[in-house]
Amino acid sequence: MNLSQSPFNAGVLTDLPGFRLSQVQELAKRYTLPDPNQIAEEMSKLVGGNPFLIHWGLYQLSLPEVSIDQLFEGAISPYGIYASHLRQKLSDLRQSPESIPIIQAIVKGEVLNYVEPLMAFKLQSQGLVSVENQQLIPSCDLYRKFFLQALDS
Repeated sequence: MNLSQSPFNAGVLTDLPGFRLSQVQELAKRYTLPDPNQIAEEMSKLVGGNPFLIHWGLYQLSLPEVSIDQLFEGAISPYGIYASHLRQKLSDLRQSPESIPIIQAIVKGEVLNYVEPLMAFKLQSQGLVSVENQQLIPSCDLYRKFFLQALDS
């Protein structure tokens, strides 16, 4: 028995797609943000379609103390709106040290000829990477920029 796994993890694994640009635009409109189409495009470029990251960013932009420039310029800073989320992702990654050289290569844009399937699945299920043309790529620019900086040693 694996004590770190919930006994309720039974069923079919479903891969949910991220938000499409039109969905991000609609959400930005619901937050009554100025120029929702432009904000939606910028958010989508930064965080891909990740629903949590999109929602959190749009929510923060709806607050009077957060400007769009602050959000994008400070996205990967230790005090930015995504800081806690990014620290957690880094902590999760460090629990599996063998994944660090792989994610480093991916965020640097290196073509990996082979990644052990279980490792690829783990990185993909954590939302860090996606598969495009049979290659692992960062799932969003936020993760690419953050891990380039955080793992640069």
